[in-house]
Amino acid sequence: RYRAEGHNTFIINPKGKDDQARDKVPLMKSYTSLDDYAYAVADLTSLYKNSGANTATRGVLMDKRGKYVLIRDRITSDDPIEYYWFMHTEANIDIIDSGRRATLSVDNEKIELEILSKNGEKFEIREALPLPVSPFPENSVDNSAFKKLTVHLEGMDSIDVSIAIKTQNKEITKEYLNLLI
Repeated sequence: RYRAEGHNTFIINPKGKDDQARDKVPLMKSYTSLDDYAYAVADLTSLYKNSGANTATRGVLMDKRGKYVLIRDRITSDDPIEYYWFMHTEANIDIIDSGRRATLSVDNEKIELEILSKNGEKFEIREALPLPVSPFPENSVDNSAFKKLTVHLEGMDSIDVSIAIKTQNKEITKEYLNLLI
């Protein structure tokens, strides 16, 4: 729970050491709030420098009518990157469309996640446990009620992953994705 992989974020090049620099502070690159949406882009490079990132950003755009959230991660490196995107949930997860979409449901409530980028990403479901290379602390809290919805990529020197979380079937415009650069 103290590592980035135990939260709804991304990690790169896991080696069992710290997956984010704990003594660094990320910078807000840009942010805007308008009538229809608000977005922010954080420069996370200082957090991931020790993991091999030359640049690392996360952008989030929220529709103010509650229809969707966009998340865009962009990372560059001189070496191939192993990338994990995580979302922890107690919801039931159904992966559809060859892994490009996932439906999360609790009782009669549903949200849909859709991978918008086209780098071969696919959703997969994992147990909410540390990765095999990560430390597994004794006295860990039982996470068996949770699952990790995961995207895993490796072997690229730049990552550009965009994921939409939608409460309604809504077309996401490229204009909105470009705000998250």
